[in-house]
Amino acid sequence: MNLFTGHVARIVRICAVGLSLPLLAIAPLAQAFDLDLAKIKWWEVSKGIVLDRPETATLQIKPFPLPGLAQLPARIVLSQYRGLFYLNAYQDAQYQQRIYKSPPLPLFSPEELRACVSPDDPIQVSDNWPTSNQLEVGLSLTPLSFNCIEPGWQLSQRYLLIDQRYPEKPMLAISHRRDLTQMDFTPLQPITPEIEQQWLYALQRFPTWFRPFSSGSGPITFNAYPLPATADAVWQQLRELHEQLRKAKDKGPGLRQVEDFFATHDYRTLAPDRSEYPGLLNDIAYWASEAGQLKATRPWLEEVLRREPGRMPAYLNLADLDWAQFEQRPLDNIHQGRAIEGYRVYCGMRLQRQLSVPPRVLQRLGLASATPQACQGFWPLVAAVDAGDESEVRRLLASGVSGEVMADDGRSALLHALDAPHLDIARLLLAHGAHTSGQYRWSTLALLAMERDLKDSPDLNRGGRLKFLLDAGVAIDEPTRQGKTPLMQLAEQPRNLEGFTWLLQHPQNLDLQTADDNETALYRAFWGNNYAAMRLLVEAGANLNLNYGRGTCSDKRPGGQNLLTFVADKTPADALSPSASQQETLDMFTLLLEKGANPDAGQRCEKNGRALLLKVLAQKKRADMLEVLQRFTQAPVAG
Repeated sequence: MNLFTGHVARIVRICAVGLSLPLLAIAPLAQAFDLDLAKIKWWEVSKGIVLDRPETATLQIKPFPLPGLAQLPARIVLSQYRGLFYLNAYQDAQYQQRIYKSPPLPLFSPEELRACVSPDDPIQVSDNWPTSNQLEVGLSLTPLSFNCIEPGWQLSQRYLLIDQRYPEKPMLAISHRRDLTQMDFTPLQPITPEIEQQWLYALQRFPTWFRPFSSGSGPITFNAYPLPATADAVWQQLRELHEQLRKAKDKGPGLRQVEDFFATHDYRTLAPDRSEYPGLLNDIAYWASEAGQLKATRPWLEEVLRREPGRMPAYLNLADLDWAQFEQRPLDNIHQGRAIEGYRVYCGMRLQRQLSVPPRVLQRLGLASATPQACQGFWPLVAAVDAGDESEVRRLLASGVSGEVMADDGRSALLHALDAPHLDIARLLLAHGAHTSGQYRWSTLALLAMERDLKDSPDLNRGGRLKFLLDAGVAIDEPTRQGKTPLMQLAEQPRNLEGFTWLLQHPQNLDLQTADDNETALYRAFWGNNYAAMRLLVEAGANLNLNYGRGTCSDKRPGGQNLLTFVADKTPADALSPSASQQETLDMFTLLLEKGANPDAGQRCEKNGRALLLKVLAQKKRADMLEVLQRFTQAPVAG
């Protein structure tokens, strides 16, 4: 398969379909790259991009012509998975309608990949929005800069050469820097000697922005187009690797070879017509999981089941792997939900074949014995909820599926029902056991529902999701694992004062503190310069004499500062543009004292709260606050 044999895939699930796209005439490059880079957060954008799992979006490249497309794509995104990189083109600005995907790009050799990043981590880039610079008309060069473990130009820097002088047949090449004195380009399709000379001439002119070498000009060379290995040769290589692994007592070296093999060959598109492939891949995945390579193994097992859904041992292997990851990270309930569903499906398959169910499966499902009702897949309920199919939801609940289901994304079926929202379906789930408390994706029902409401409107009363949960008995102040509550989250956001005011109307513990730094909603409001929210909390009765900080003294006494000291320390003594004004902090300092804030609260080992406060007032030259303090304490104070 050459570079421009693409395939269309408009789903996020793994896609192995490869459709040859005919070369059609393509419009010249005329569309502006309309991204406002200053306003876009790449991590937020990349989460919603349609890709083939388990690929992740890495960076975005300025659109250029691609074969088979009648017009310029709206977006082009480089995706990656364990050393495999792909160009994905979309016809919409929302990255949902993918119209092209390239075969793997040879950006890293297996050796370079190991030197750049650990096996379980994606390669990070220095710039998610690289600039495509023009060498001359129709020829551009896009720098691809990677953050590698081992420093060095040969690892961290690549260039994508794009030749769009012939839109009906655009050509690409990838650079590989060998050292600081030379670099070469590998064409991704056959090129003529004339094209090679044209590229070389354009590169050797060295525009001011293109400095590939630290000194001198250095040679730029072009490799011959590497003919791809035949499908039979690739299959034979995999068979040999499997056989070596099967025989080896120490499987570490063999697994390293497999890792290198899959860094150049996509396991999702290998051997589409080989019935033996799922079994071989299942064996390799099992050996890798036994060696502790859990993160890499899961996608392999998913591919086994995609190709052979009835392969019962693979369900157990996948569930055991997810459970092992859950035990390693018990706060990550995504793996717990996946493991439980895998065990349910495996248990059901064993019952259908009149086989016994392993004790560990029953134990992890919380069952004394296996029953058809308990040993069935619960995730179809989530699919029915997402589709808004109330009749199917009722049928599944009547069949024994619980209303409390942890979905593949770590959220409950109830939270899925609130996405649309489908409130009637949400009521059904609550009536059949959906939990009204608990942690989902390190968060809580109330916090996740509030975040979804705020995407629709700052008026939480209009959103309806959080209001629905509160009416169902969900505690508005249930903290996350880090101790955070909805009130804390909005307290630091002055722009969401409307939502904060609505939250404050509901009974809750205003003085809950985070696990990390003992912070309260009042402190978060102070930290966010949200003095309007601070006043509301003070009037609502928030405790003004708590200590903040996690410091400890040599005698193990806890150390911390009171809120008065933090307010006094807010504005620099000589700042021209402080984050908060002198008057704002003076007014808040005065209000805290009026409402009963104690200057003696807090301590930093040898200094008590008052001593700390007086020291800060002197350092910040806050004579105005010192005067207020003297008025309220009616006691002599010394600077």
